[in-house]
Amino acid sequence: MMDAITAFASVFIALIAVAATIWQARRSARLAEDALALPVAAETFREFRSQTFREHARRLLTVPGEELNQASGFHELSPEFQESAYHICYYFEYIGVLTAHGLVRKEVVIGTMSTQIMEVWEKMAPCIIAERQFRRENLPQDAGVEFLPHYENLVRQIAVLGGRSAGMRIRKGLDGWCADGSARRARTE
Repeated sequence: MMDAITAFASVFIALIAVAATIWQARRSARLAEDALALPVAAETFREFRSQTFREHARRLLTVPGEELNQASGFHELSPEFQESAYHICYYFEYIGVLTAHGLVRKEVVIGTMSTQIMEVWEKMAPCIIAERQFRRENLPQDAGVEFLPHYENLVRQIAVLGGRSAGMRIRKGLDGWCADGSARRARTE
């Protein structure tokens, strides 16, 4: 009887040790992922705040609506608008890939970029849809004809979280933010 109790206790202790090891391994993996995500996030925000990005975004948002509505894809945009369209839309596609695969948390991206992501999408949607149609009609059937699917997924996630107010909603949930989504000033005493 004593041998059975000892065996049971040994098995129980071994199971606890295995569970602790699994928990520690998962925690270490999560910390490693977070450590790798930090440089990616830093580079992403550096580009988002760059003069080049702002110039392309400004140019893109000033494209006359009729030019976008009449274009049957990006290839029909004027060269300066086309360059800006690819630069900005592919950037947001890249951001969508990073968030879809968990390399950057979507709350971080949406909390800081949701307004610009939505502005560009609303402006470019007719041209993006036209580009998809152009690719379906002109590329071989076995070629990938999706165009900016991760960007569109990111837009859908922002819409679910409240559209243009999604960033403010996320910020409200953070410590140190006021009810209106603005940062609280630190007390100086």
